[in-house]
Amino acid sequence: MSITSISASKMRTMSVAERNQLILMLASYIRRRRQALVMSVERAAESAGMRTSEWSVLEAGWVPEDEPKLLQAVARTLEIGYLQLSFIAEASRYNQEFLFSGPLPGAS
Repeated sequence: MSITSISASKMRTMSVAERNQLILMLASYIRRRRQALVMSVERAAESAGMRTSEWSVLEAGWVPEDEPKLLQAVARTLEIGYLQLSFIAEASRYNQEFLFSGPLPGAS
């Protein structure tokens, strides 16, 4: 499912699981990438210069705002590009705001 192809009518018919997938896009990506690198949460946090609790909330769904240094450290730790990670973060942030902002666009 492409982010750009999601219409208001599609949002109204999406299951809770589908909505959660969009909302937790960044968390899921970070967790899967860390696991692919066979890295513990503790090791990932240490490598990024973060507390374990901070990394854990990233994997639970927190999307940092206006914190490029944090996302850069996470990207380096996960051996991915910063722009790729920041795009996924922005998409997650948008979906969280859109899905939790009340009635869907076009809803009566």
